[in-house]
Amino acid sequence: MNQVQSDALDEVLVARAAMYGLLQRVFSDVPDRALAENESCEVMDQCFEVLGEAWGLRDCRTCKVGEGAGPKVPEQDIDAVPLTLEGEYNRLFVGVGKPAVCMWESIYATGINALFQPNTLEVRNVYLRNGFKPLGMGKVADDHMAIELAFMRELALETTRAGEAQRASLLTEQRLFLEEHLLRWVDAFAERVVEHDRSGYYRDYARLLADFVDKDAAFLPGASA
Repeated sequence: MNQVQSDALDEVLVARAAMYGLLQRVFSDVPDRALAENESCEVMDQCFEVLGEAWGLRDCRTCKVGEGAGPKVPEQDIDAVPLTLEGEYNRLFVGVGKPAVCMWESIYATGINALFQPNTLEVRNVYLRNGFKPLGMGKVADDHMAIELAFMRELALETTRAGEAQRASLLTEQRLFLEEHLLRWVDAFAERVVEHDRSGYYRDYARLLADFVDKDAAFLPGASA
């Protein structure tokens, strides 16, 4: 690999870590000022540019926090997240009783509407093997979409700092996690979000999530070779 190729790979590795971070935040909680700033920052624009050129990843978002998803938020009041988005997040993913969209891998894998299934423990074992301990471990089931994305973000960040030998090992670990876990349910999850979202905001991010994970899975085998 020549220097130009090496630099291009480094750019992709940094961009994918940032993308996992953005997607993790979108699906972890209601929007806030930090998310609004992250969505629109120059770094994320560069990430979309890098991944668009390298993978053909398209920024399919038609609205951001305060920009088209509900009433626009004046800059000085950005902390006042549009109630439509806050309410939509809760309706979709939290709900009173059963939410419109389940956030846990095991429910998609088994069809059983229950948490902390054997599949959840498989995911936890992967986390522990890699030294990852999510907040709320033991209280929030480990196979929550946002936690799986947080795990991928952590490994992706480690990859950007690793030497060549460790980098290959980390990329292999990420490839296996995608193949054995995220890839098996991300499309079904995204389809449910697209079906039930009323704001357009989560619909766009669900489509971005599915496209990004699919393209990352195609990228990792060659990157870890």
